[in-house]
This record gives sequence, C-alpha cells and structure tokens, in this order.
Amino acid sequence: MDPMSTINATNATLKSAAEALQEEKRLLQQRQRQRQQNPLSLSQVTADLIYDTLYLTFWNHILFIMPAAIGQMIWVLPTPLPGEAPTIFEFVWHQIAALFVFDFQYYVWHLTHHKIRFLYRHIHAVHHRYNSPFVWVTQYLHPWELVVVGFLTTTNTWFFNSHPLTVWSYMMVSILVSVEAHIGFDFPFLLHNLDPTGTIGGSPKHDMHHQKPLTNFQPFFNHFDKLFGSYCPAMSAGGKKSKALQDYERKVKDCKKNL
Repeated sequence: MDPMSTINATNATLKSAAEALQEEKRLLQQRQRQRQQNPLSLSQVTADLIYDTLYLTFWNHILFIMPAAIGQMIWVLPTPLPGEAPTIFEFVWHQIAALFVFDFQYYVWHLTHHKIRFLYRHIHAVHHRYNSPFVWVTQYLHPWELVVVGFLTTTNTWFFNSHPLTVWSYMMVSILVSVEAHIGFDFPFLLHNLDPTGTIGGSPKHDMHHQKPLTNFQPFFNHFDKLFGSYCPAMSAGGKKSKALQDYERKVKDCKKNL
C-alpha cells in the first residue's frame, strides 16, 4: 500500500470515529431529555435502547478491541501448546481462582470510580445510563473501562501459569458470568440460586447496584461487599422487596435521620 493510500485510509477511519462520537453525543442528549420527561422510560427495554447499546459496543470493538487483537497477533510470541491437557483439578481451580482475583481487582476499581466524582462523571457514568440492565449493557462502557476490564481479564491467568486450554475456557466463562449479571432476569437455575453459601452475586444483586449505585460493587461475588458494608440485598423476582431489602432500607433511613 502506497503512503497516500495509507493516509486516505487513516483519514477515513478518523472521520468515521468522529461521526460515531458525534452520534453518541446526540443520543446521550436525547436520553437526558427522555429521562427528565419520563424517569421510568430507561427501565423499559425498547428498540431504541438496544440500538444505542449495540452502537457503542460496535464502535468500541472496532476502534479499541480489534486493534488490540491485531497488535497482539503481530507482536506477541505464539503460545506454546503443551503435549498434554491440564488435569481436571487444575483446569477448574485455576479458573475459579482467576475469577476471584478479577472480582477483587474490579471491586477496587469499581469502588474508586464511584467514590471519586471525576472518575464517575467522565468514565463509569457511561455504564450507568441504564438503571435496569439488559444483556447489551454488559459492554456498554467508556473505552477506558473497556480497556481495563479487558486487560485484567486477559492477564489474570498469568498468575497461575495456566494451561492454554484453561486460559481459553476462563475467557469464555468470565464473559458468560459478566453477561449473566446484566440479563435482568432471575431464573431459578442460575448459579446464585443454587449456591447455599450466598457467595455468588448474580443478576439480581447487580440490578440493585444500577438502582442504588453506592452498593454492590463486586461484579461476581458478595464477600467484600458484606465485609465492608456495601452489600444491598436484591429484590425478589417480579420486583418485590424481600424482607432483607426492607430491613436494609429501614436501617439506611434511620442512619440518615441520625446524621
């Protein structure tokens, strides 16, 4: 490719990116007006909301994920493939351990980006444009948050020197768990309903985070939220407030009265 063609291709890419950002700004202003006119409108999944989330997700992948993948393909050395598969024990515990590591990392990142107003306003607020998540909100993120989450997810298995098969499986599992947290449903067969220890958060817990943004900072589990007092019980199916949630809201109300 000659230099002039490269310049033209670069200019076309930058022009497309600028148009995408301008369109995103227009949609944001439209949603702000919509929220002011009808606060409940963004809690209902409509074709416009699906288009909005797909639009940002598409451009995030074109402008950030795809270049990173191409760069990794060019500059990262090929992965050596072992002659044998990992043991079942290693395959399972490496993935569980990596999920717990990411859960702690994102808990700290998430808490920081809620507590520091500048970080919330300019970065994490993008994800909180929806107070009632659905699947396409999973990667409805500011580019910086998308890059951080992608970097942490990609590198966490390095701590354990995991087998390539374990790494590939972990990538799929982490995406699946992240999507499940944003589905907006509470099916009886989901893991948080099958966990007798109450360790797994699940979609109802993350729904409460979008409704009460200063609670439930952990993406997958509950232990740090419970330990540091940021845990908020989830609503029951159908939007009914459980007794635990009613007790929590009563305690919060009493604390505000005593301030």
